[in-house]
Amino acid sequence: MTLEIWINQQPAATTATIKEWQTLECQCVPPAGYQLSLTLHGVGVQIELRPFLAPGDPTWYWRWNPHNMVGWFQLTLRASAAEQPVLQRVIKLEVHPDHIDPERYHQLIDDLQRCAWGLITTLSGPASRSRSAPDDQPQPSLAHWFALLQRNTETLEQALQRIARRPHSQPRPVTQRIAIEHARDLSRLHHDLGRTPIVPHPASAAGALPASVTARVPLETNATRANAMVRQTLDAYWQRARFLAAQAIREAERSSGRHALSAQMIAQQSQTMTARLAQLRELPFLPPSVQPFHATQPDQIIQHDHDYQLIYRCWHELRHTPWIDMTSQLAGPALHQLPRLYEMWCLFQVVQALLELPDSKVVQQQTMVSSDGSYLRHHEPFLQMQWHGLQLRLRYQPRYQPDADPPLASLVALDCHTHIPDIALEITAPASDTPLVLIADAKYRLDRSGGLPRDALADAYTYLGSIGTAQGQRAVIGVALLYPGDAAAEHYASGIALLPLWPGHTADLSTWLHTNISTTWPEASTPSP
Repeated sequence: MTLEIWINQQPAATTATIKEWQTLECQCVPPAGYQLSLTLHGVGVQIELRPFLAPGDPTWYWRWNPHNMVGWFQLTLRASAAEQPVLQRVIKLEVHPDHIDPERYHQLIDDLQRCAWGLITTLSGPASRSRSAPDDQPQPSLAHWFALLQRNTETLEQALQRIARRPHSQPRPVTQRIAIEHARDLSRLHHDLGRTPIVPHPASAAGALPASVTARVPLETNATRANAMVRQTLDAYWQRARFLAAQAIREAERSSGRHALSAQMIAQQSQTMTARLAQLRELPFLPPSVQPFHATQPDQIIQHDHDYQLIYRCWHELRHTPWIDMTSQLAGPALHQLPRLYEMWCLFQVVQALLELPDSKVVQQQTMVSSDGSYLRHHEPFLQMQWHGLQLRLRYQPRYQPDADPPLASLVALDCHTHIPDIALEITAPASDTPLVLIADAKYRLDRSGGLPRDALADAYTYLGSIGTAQGQRAVIGVALLYPGDAAAEHYASGIALLPLWPGHTADLSTWLHTNISTTWPEASTPSP
């Protein structure tokens, strides 16, 4: 028995294709007595689509609009019935970008990972590290990641099969009601006597004692630090296997010959590893939510139990093999959402342009690099630099809010609204306590001619006039609207610039930054010898 599903009024094959913002319509008539479910999976995305049922119509309908989401997804249709085998149909869905060429989309992903790798390895090291340091630590290849995941997935499977027979547990006191004859602690008896109604104990005279009392009793639980390490390790390997499969699929599509065959093999086996790891994550002794494991030294159970030691080594090896996580909190679903993907890439271009300023020095960076990945903090500068006496503070999505009585040196909204630009560079001169601001805002949406829509300029003028000091002075000296176009850069006398920005075409951004800084502070661009 097979499931017949129709997609956009056509019988579905093994793959389907739509464009961003195009509605996907699915329909299926289930076998008698079966219930259906349709799930959509992608890198960092999992959606259970809600069915639409019409009275008298046996057909199940689903609709989904990807909006700005692009890339590869998997549709999984399942049919289940009591005491019957589960039926399943899997379809690969590709959502093509509509505003840009698909090849540019792949270029953007590749360049984002390359830039992110270089910046993370630079900023996570000492301030004195050479700017060429990323070349000394090349990004691991698909083959490197595949070998690591394949080797350690086998180890995880074998160790977990043995652990599942005797998982580590520990007693944890819980409060519950027990029969009074089993109670060892009657300290809460007065509380129980005050409860109404009381169910008297059959053997007590005139019902003087309750049949049950409240007591703290030890309860065995698997929510231990050792099992937290197991859960975190499985989650990390599962996530990396999913992402590796997506990368390999893209690599196979753009390659030919042996390289394409190798990428296809990695994609297929990575998908198999993903399924195996997903099954391991469902082991019953692993609670659905555990405390993150951050210990640099293993605890007693990990030190003395061979199988937990094996999993700890897998966790340790993964932790010390850096990677750019496109499914983390920083990226979210950025691999699929083009506006967010482009915004992140623009952010890294601004950082790179600042690092290329001659004689600049990184003072501090607030990018958090941990075993869980690298994240950007939104509420404080994540990069602080010095350049010829100027203090440069780069913020990602800062919030400029109206404030009746802020500190004198802070920047606020000059109107009643909160303003959140994508990227803000706050620059403070040595003789001043008040920074001036350069703003870069990423605009993925284009008009039919390939340029910026008119309403994008409205955002720029809003930033130009609505962010300033507590005394009411405007602080923004320039706004750059970054967009993935091919037109020439435009600079207006108001301080607004329209800069096309794309992999391989980033010189306009560096020029804009340097020109604005050197024009506002000419002494910085020509330091005294």
